[in-house]
Amino acid sequence: MLKIEKHLDSLLPASYFAKHAALRDALQKDIISPPKLDAEESLNADLGQGRLHELVDRLWIAGKPKSPNALHFQRVLGGDIIVVESMDLHLVCSHTQFYAKPIPPFLLEPAFWTRHLSCRDGCDCSDNPSRSCSRRTLWKSALGFLYSYRALIRHESDFRLAQDNYLLPEHIEWADWKRFVAELNTKHTDGQIHERFMYGELRRGRLNKLLSIRSNFRESTYVPRWYRHGKSFRDNFAWLASATVYIAIVLTAMQLGLATKALEEKRSFSLRFIRVHCLRHRRALGRGRCDHRTLHPIFLRFKACDGTVTGYRKESRNGKTLGSVPSLRGTG
Repeated sequence: MLKIEKHLDSLLPASYFAKHAALRDALQKDIISPPKLDAEESLNADLGQGRLHELVDRLWIAGKPKSPNALHFQRVLGGDIIVVESMDLHLVCSHTQFYAKPIPPFLLEPAFWTRHLSCRDGCDCSDNPSRSCSRRTLWKSALGFLYSYRALIRHESDFRLAQDNYLLPEHIEWADWKRFVAELNTKHTDGQIHERFMYGELRRGRLNKLLSIRSNFRESTYVPRWYRHGKSFRDNFAWLASATVYIAIVLTAMQLGLATKALEEKRSFSLRFIRVHCLRHRRALGRGRCDHRTLHPIFLRFKACDGTVTGYRKESRNGKTLGSVPSLRGTG
C-alpha cells in the first residue's frame, strides 16, 4: 500500500497555488505549495472547474451541447493548440487558439480513483444521487475530462498531434489508447460527469462577457486577449484607421456640400448635416439633450465666397421662430 501511494505521489505536479483565502489574505501574497494526495485543495486545483462552476448554468450561451471536435479538425478551423494546466480553460477556443489540458498521469491509475476520488465511508452520495460531496464533484469533473479526450483523439493523426503537443504521457502507444477508450462506458453519462462537459468547445469571447456580467463587472475577462496596450493597438489598428478615414471622408463631403451654391439654400441637407454633428457632440459630451441652446458651434455655417459666418435660425413648421444664433462677421 505504501508503495502504491509513493507511486501516485510521484505522478503529481511539483507545486500548485494555494487558494485558501484566509492564509493568502494574512500573508498578502500567493502561496505555492507542494501537492498532497490527502489534501483535497491540491486535487481541486488540478481537477476542479474553478470559475466555470459559477457559470455552469449559463454555458449554453458560450457553447453547444455536443462533443468537441477532434484535434485534427481544430487545426482545420485555424486554431493553434495551446497547452494549459487549468481545468476551467480546457476546451476554451477563439478564432486562432484552442486550449487543451494534458491528461495527468495519475488519472490513468485505477488506484487513484478508488483511493482519492471515491466517496468516503458513510457518505450520502451513494444513497442520494442528487447530492455530491467534494470527492464526488472531483470524480465527475475528472470523468468528464477523460470523456472529452475520447472525442479529441479519434484517429491516429489526432493521437500524433496530442503527442506532439504533450497532451498524453510519453509511455502511451496508439494501441494502449484504443483499449483505454474501449473501456470507457460512454452510454450512461447522465449524472456521472460534470455539467460543464455536457458542452464541447466554449467561446472565449462569450465567456469574457458572462464572467463580466456575473461578477457585476468586477472582473472584465475570463481569458485576456492582450497583456500589453501596444499589442492591443496593433491588432485593432486596421479597423480603427478605416473607421477614422471613413468618418473623415463623410464629414468632409457634407461640409463641401454646404459650401457649394447648389446645396447652400437647401434646408433639408443643412438639417441632416446638423443632426449628424449634434449626435456626435451629444455622445462625446454625454448630454441627454441636443439643441441650439447647448451646442451653438454646430449651428454655424461658413460661406466659401466671402469668409463670413451666418447664423442659423431654427423654425417650426408654422413659421414661428424657436431660436437663433446671431450672425458674425469673419475676420478674414
